Amino acid sequence: MNLIQSRAEYVEGLDSYLTSLDGDQFVNHSDNPNTEKRGAEWFASRAIHPGDEITCDYRQTLVLGFDPETGMPHSSAHLRA
Repeated sequence: MNLIQSRAEYVEGLDSYLTSLDGDQFVNHSDNPNTEKRGAEWFASRAIHPGDEITCDYRQTLVLGFDPETGMPHSSAHLRA
């Protein structure tokens, strides 16, 4: 899976794919995340203390290589070249 498929998030309001280089690839999924999406940006939804894992709900994002219903990676057979 390439960088665009695995990391770039589609932002409908901007009609663009955005990716960052600030380590957000280390944010993991949670059904009870400590961040929330507002437009094209993510914010803490509650206090995040030193040592806490930063989490988001993958279902709030649209990334090409991930199923929007589950937030889990598509099998490689489903990806378009």
